[in-house]
Amino acid sequence: MPNDPVTTDSGRDALAKSEEYLRAAATVPLEAHAREFDGLMRVSKFHPIETETEMLEVGVGTGWFPVTCASQGLRCSGLEVNPIYAEHARRLAGQYGVDVVIHEGSIEDYPLSHESYDIIFATSVFEHVKRYEEGLRNVYQALRPGGAFYFYSTNRFSLRSGEYPSLPLYGWLPDRVRYRLRVWRQGKAIMDSGGIDFNQFTYWQLKGLFHRIGFSRSLDMIEFLDEDNVVVPRVWKTYVLRILKAVSPLRSAARTFASGNCFICVK
Repeated sequence: MPNDPVTTDSGRDALAKSEEYLRAAATVPLEAHAREFDGLMRVSKFHPIETETEMLEVGVGTGWFPVTCASQGLRCSGLEVNPIYAEHARRLAGQYGVDVVIHEGSIEDYPLSHESYDIIFATSVFEHVKRYEEGLRNVYQALRPGGAFYFYSTNRFSLRSGEYPSLPLYGWLPDRVRYRLRVWRQGKAIMDSGGIDFNQFTYWQLKGLFHRIGFSRSLDMIEFLDEDNVVVPRVWKTYVLRILKAVSPLRSAARTFASGNCFICVK
């Protein structure tokens, strides 16, 4: 009989890391996520967000996003692979007096209902999904025709990665080298707790993948942003956006070396 993952040393370490993360997150009020929430709501440019719009967040973490949606009268359920996070999200919903449905499972194989969502969000999730292409195909089939998918994940060629910011060019390392480095520095639990980045994506890799899966459009941040929907507008941001839209070599360089890959894909 296989060991219960929670009773193994690795499982206990993973559990401890999850609980430590949630203790810190519990001190952060929903209002602190307002700017990030507004950024995600930019998807409304491609699909209207109304009280009847069915939304799903893949990888809810603490649950702040679906709970914020519910507090504003919007429908957003969640899918979370870590049962500890899923339960925390339910408790958070209770604290704010709202109802949120949190499914437990992996986007790789969870049986999402066919064509049941208008918008699906996945931010800082798919780098941790080992069979990421299967997960993306699951997202696609779960979207209704004309539905939108907001995707944010790693960029392999970023000069500094959020996955391991203390090491420049971390994402450039071969996968096996990255895995060994993280286990050496953080212990074997990193491979079981969802903390390891199985994948470091490139812009061009994702662009081609979204097309093969069947999305009719996949727009990166340079394409879907305009002067009216830049979160916290600044004059310099406006000028940078204009230059990137106008100058092809700079646009290609920005896509190659950006800190992350952000897309809105339309089915």
